[in-house]
Amino acid sequence: MKNDNENGHIVTILKIPEKVVNASTDKGRLHYFVVTSPEDERRFEGDVQLVSRYGISVISDIDDTIKISHVTDHKQLFDNTFFKDFQAVTGMPELYRRLVEQNAVIHFVSSSPWQLYEPLQAFIHRAGFPWASMSLKDVRFRDETLFNLFKKGTETKPLQIEPVLQQHSYRRFILVGDSGEQDPEVYGDIARRYPSQIQRILIRNVDDSAAEDERYKLAFKNVPRNKWQLFNHSDEINVGELLKI
Repeated sequence: MKNDNENGHIVTILKIPEKVVNASTDKGRLHYFVVTSPEDERRFEGDVQLVSRYGISVISDIDDTIKISHVTDHKQLFDNTFFKDFQAVTGMPELYRRLVEQNAVIHFVSSSPWQLYEPLQAFIHRAGFPWASMSLKDVRFRDETLFNLFKKGTETKPLQIEPVLQQHSYRRFILVGDSGEQDPEVYGDIARRYPSQIQRILIRNVDDSAAEDERYKLAFKNVPRNKWQLFNHSDEINVGELLKI
């Protein structure tokens, strides 16, 4: 399978002999480089996280979930994106490290455009988050994908999350987001459509809402109450309980 577009993004499946993988991996990660042609001296490098058939994966939002952005305030969002150094939400790097120490795999999904990939990766490394894969919004400023910037998370995030669930259909998933935008609605819908795969939903409370509010009753309708949690600080999350299968 191969899918590329004018951004230069390519989606493909490469089959690598098991003996090559076993000889080349470093703590579950495989480093690779890509060349385009003998005449092109550029070399593109990256890392692949090798994910086992069974286990726990975490799909996490970025803005206002692990990074202070103030998405609902356009001025603060602009300042926090382009002028101020990215700041981690207190306690979240430690929480994610504890999850990875228990063999969870992290996958970041964000409504940020892919052009922010490098500064976001630098922030994740600097803040002490564990290595993770990342899916960002596909935006090209010269065609209709520019309008993706203005689409709601209910339109764009399922398209990023569902391929991960489908590719790893035997794994269980923890979805982590915040109450600032549409994460509760997106995750509630995902939980109803993939009930056997969604282990838990964690929503960081950024707007002083309450779990009894009408919004959450609707967002998590027909989702068992013990499957979702509204939290203010990472200390409220019981990692041991979270990872029970």
